[in-house]
Amino acid sequence: MLSPGDAWLVRQEPDLLGLGLLLDPERLQTELATRVPHQAVGKVHAVYTRYKPHTSCLVAYRIRTQGQENWAYATAYRRRAAEQLYTARPFDDPRAHIWHDMAVVWRFFPADRKLRGLAHLSTHHLDAELAAALGLGETPLPLVPLRYKPERRFVGRVNDGDRCWSLRCYSRDEYKTAKAAYHGLTHIDLPLARRVGRAKFAYALALEWRTGQPLDMMATSSPGWEAAGRVLRRLHGQSASKLHQVAPAPSSGVDAVAVLRPDQRERAAAIAARALFTLAASPAQTALIHGDFSADQCLVEPDGSVALLDLDNAAWGDPMSDLGSFAAYLDQAVALGIRDAAAAAQALEQCVAGYAEEDRRHPLTLYHSAHFEAQRVLSLLRRAPEPFRYRHVDWPKVCDAILSLAERRAYVAA
Repeated sequence: MLSPGDAWLVRQEPDLLGLGLLLDPERLQTELATRVPHQAVGKVHAVYTRYKPHTSCLVAYRIRTQGQENWAYATAYRRRAAEQLYTARPFDDPRAHIWHDMAVVWRFFPADRKLRGLAHLSTHHLDAELAAALGLGETPLPLVPLRYKPERRFVGRVNDGDRCWSLRCYSRDEYKTAKAAYHGLTHIDLPLARRVGRAKFAYALALEWRTGQPLDMMATSSPGWEAAGRVLRRLHGQSASKLHQVAPAPSSGVDAVAVLRPDQRERAAAIAARALFTLAASPAQTALIHGDFSADQCLVEPDGSVALLDLDNAAWGDPMSDLGSFAAYLDQAVALGIRDAAAAAQALEQCVAGYAEEDRRHPLTLYHSAHFEAQRVLSLLRRAPEPFRYRHVDWPKVCDAILSLAERRAYVAA
């Protein structure tokens, strides 16, 4: 059954014939039993959505098929989308299916339209060709899938005895960005997962595997929160001349909010304008930034040090955007009911304290409170659509709650 928010969206998109089906896992499970009975698909759970208004909607699923857990994804196109269906045609891949009557393309993992590296994977193994190209060995290797965003990125753990690596397969554009980022970070003196191999033909990278516990799973009393702030400031003090320059893009946050909550467009635009005014009035700084910094990108290792993960978007930019992203991640967890507001505030306070402590060791001061709060607001705007993307049942309410947090923080920044 569709949630009220999803039902509203389906009514806005009468030309996306399959949208209602893809957003209703129970109905989809019944449909799969009819269309692909040989796969014996069990429970279907939607985990991720990428929506392009009046064009398409991609939905990723965790499914149980033939007794095993697996991924799959489907894309709903417009009613008369013959060109898109032709472009997306699965050729002779038995794991991909076109449902012409609904303008939907369904794919079982590892079939993927843009991640060419997945052609070298099964659910549990990496083939010898890609393993050799990445410098991991000459034989097929066991694989544990970890994260998957269809047509964007796949992350898995590859094992060879007591050795492990992180395997990352990308779309073409994301591969170019990530390859440049990890190349630019080669000589950085910090604990991070370094590149050990690349394979252009598969748009794939192999990174070092680091062991530890994700920071966002640790209690707020853990010293890891303060250590995360210190290692972030150390990153901001590094030099990596080959990385590209980035700039904030708040309009993308406003536009994304307006697509899902059109009645909130003016409100979101006013919030962004206030934050941008604060940024314009405060001193500009440029440093090497993580580009997507949050507690789930920090790994507390056995010796207590914090390693940085997922540096695909590392670049030159505003260092306060990293702290703002970290704060917005915690704010979002509060809005989702995952984390207590007081605990989130304590965790953030420790991270900022660690950053400020390390900042005092450097001749150039990067921390600026108003600048940080403005970047926090912009990051919250960009995160506002995520309850929809990650299939929260009451995504309109949570989206509005994140907007309210951004609005309050915007007045603090000002």
